[in-house]
Amino acid sequence: MLAQPNALRKVFSLEPQCRSSPMNLENPTSRRERLRGRRRFPQNRLTKGKSETFGQRFRRGQRPAPNGFRAGLLGLQLEVDRAASIRNRLLQFGLHLSLGLVLVEMGDLGDAENHLAEALRLEPDDPFANYYYGYVLHRQGKLEEAAGRYSRALDKDLKSVPALLALAVMRMKPELPLWHDPQKAVSLAETACELTGRRSPDPLKILAAAYAAGGRNRDALDTANEALRLARTAGDQELAGRIERDRETHERAVAQGKADRP
Repeated sequence: MLAQPNALRKVFSLEPQCRSSPMNLENPTSRRERLRGRRRFPQNRLTKGKSETFGQRFRRGQRPAPNGFRAGLLGLQLEVDRAASIRNRLLQFGLHLSLGLVLVEMGDLGDAENHLAEALRLEPDDPFANYYYGYVLHRQGKLEEAAGRYSRALDKDLKSVPALLALAVMRMKPELPLWHDPQKAVSLAETACELTGRRSPDPLKILAAAYAAGGRNRDALDTANEALRLARTAGDQELAGRIERDRETHERAVAQGKADRP
C-alpha cells in the first residue's frame, strides 16, 4: 500500500475539513478495509456523516474545491519541483500521485490526468495510480484507454474492488468490441461482491446489470432486489431509486422470457 507523502498533509493543514474528504486522500484505506482488499471512501462532513460509496462518488461528479485545497496546491507543486531538482524518483511519484488525486477531488480532470500520467511514467505498475488514471480517463469519455488502465490495476491488485467493478462495467459495453464480454463482467462483479461480503449495494447493482447483459434475467432480478434492500437500509434514496428502475427493467425481461416460452 502506497504511503502518502508528507507534502499532501500540507493541503489538509491549510483546510482541516478536507482531511475527511470523500476520496480520503490522506488514508485511502482503513486498516479493516485494507485487510479485505477494499478501497473505502469514508465519512465526511460534506456528506453529513454518511459513508460515500465508490458509485456515489463517481455519480457525484465535480464540486467546488475548498479554498484550502487551492492554497495547498501551490505548496504541493513546489514540493514536486523540489523533488525533480534532487532527482528523487519515488518522491516525485508520490507527489505527482498526490497532486493528481487532489485535482480529481477539485474536478480538474485535465490537470489531474497530466499528473497521474507522470506518476505512472515513474511507477508504471502501481495499482492505485493505474486505477485512478483509468477513473479520470473514464470520466472524460476515453473508455478504451480507461479499460486498459483498470485492467492493469487489477493485474497488480486482484482484490481491488473499484478496479473489479469498473472493469466489469467496461466488459458490458457493446461499443467496446475489444473489451465486451458479459461473462467476464459477471465474474468480475461476483468477485467484488464476495470481497465486500455482499453488504454493499453498488457491487450488487453492477452484478445485476452483468447478469442481465449475459441473459440471466432471473439472477439479475434477484440480485437487484438484494441491492435495493441494502440501499434502502443505508438510507441512500438516490441509489435506491436507480436500483428500482433497474429492477423494473429486469422484471420486464423475466416476464417477457416467460411469455416467449412455447
